[in-house]
Amino acid sequence: MRWIMGYIECQVSGGHLERFMNLCRHHEIELWKVKEREKKAVFFMYAAEYRKLKPLARKTKTVPHIRKKYGFPFWCLKARRDWTFTWGIGLFFAVLYILSLFVWDIQFRGQQTYTKEGLGAEIEEMGVYRGMTRKQLQCDKIEQNLRLLHPDLSWVSAEEKGCVLQIQVKEGKMLQEEKETEQALSLTAPCSGKIDAIVTRSGTPLCKKGDVVKKGQVLIQGSYDIVGNDEQVIRRQGVVADGEIRLLHTVKWEETLQKDYIEKQMTGKKRDIYTFQYNDSRISLKNPLKWFNNSGNYDIINYVCFAERFIPLQINVKIIRRQFLDYTKVKKQYTKEQAAGVLKKHLATKMEQLQNEGYEILEHTEELVQEEKKYKMTGVIRTCIETMNKKEVQPEELEAAPGKEETDGT
Repeated sequence: MRWIMGYIECQVSGGHLERFMNLCRHHEIELWKVKEREKKAVFFMYAAEYRKLKPLARKTKTVPHIRKKYGFPFWCLKARRDWTFTWGIGLFFAVLYILSLFVWDIQFRGQQTYTKEGLGAEIEEMGVYRGMTRKQLQCDKIEQNLRLLHPDLSWVSAEEKGCVLQIQVKEGKMLQEEKETEQALSLTAPCSGKIDAIVTRSGTPLCKKGDVVKKGQVLIQGSYDIVGNDEQVIRRQGVVADGEIRLLHTVKWEETLQKDYIEKQMTGKKRDIYTFQYNDSRISLKNPLKWFNNSGNYDIINYVCFAERFIPLQINVKIIRRQFLDYTKVKKQYTKEQAAGVLKKHLATKMEQLQNEGYEILEHTEELVQEEKKYKMTGVIRTCIETMNKKEVQPEELEAAPGKEETDGT
């Protein structure tokens, strides 16, 4: 309250200080934080009551002096003198208010199979994008359109929080594991090989350790027989086959490499072309003093120097630098050591590919042979795999085997 009305720090010196204080109390002039310093009185008072001190000062022969001024009225006077500061504050709040009228961020939560980029593209097709005015935002329409586009979404919520649009989704589709339990599945061999170990948890094993199997052959049948009292098969019950299988697989590998090859040697000459793209319009700038040799060879490298999308104006601006590096072709030949290094890299790539497919590399052999115009490397990669393929059991495989007919004992 004191800051709003404005108050001052006042100092009174000379004359009769005690009489001055008594007169202030008699005229109901509010003083606070009164202190005495070197025969001087220092106190705080309201700025509007300062003029009442003049007649009291004449009676007591004292001299009042304002040391500091505080409060809103004095702040307004200072702002009036320094108009640039005042206009700066006003402009700040004006810009802040204008920016608060737009949507500056769109957040997605709860998605699992859908990506933020995919949902963002669909939202943008609805006319919802970063930089649009909040007045045009219709959350109910966004929820309705997303449900129509994706029927598997069980729950969609679009909520506006400040300048941020938060979209939360919940996918109601059944998990893959739950789907698999509803149907009978068998385990099949992903490749040809030899069974090194097999342990069956559910289903009927159709092979044993040491058997040689082919790709796609059923190893554990996704069913088991239900036998009656007369030891006849009544019916077959489908299950999801499960077990631990270790399958040894051998891969024969062969790779050739020509002795002659072409090597690029950079000449050091280069040329840059800048392309300015504005939406679908393009313009290229290049140095007219540097000309291309149409019969030459060039490596082209593209650099994106600037790429920005100004959403409120729907403008795409991009600056691309294309660098042309001149080179000449030189004919060379691989030595045996160089060829071995190149072919070993190919072998390492092949083994890495097998590992990515789930195979474990046990050992490998390699042999390099030099021929007239090429090098040839052959080898064997011995692997094992424990992840089997799954195959759905057909209904005819679950048909009951014919058993004995029950006879009436009467």
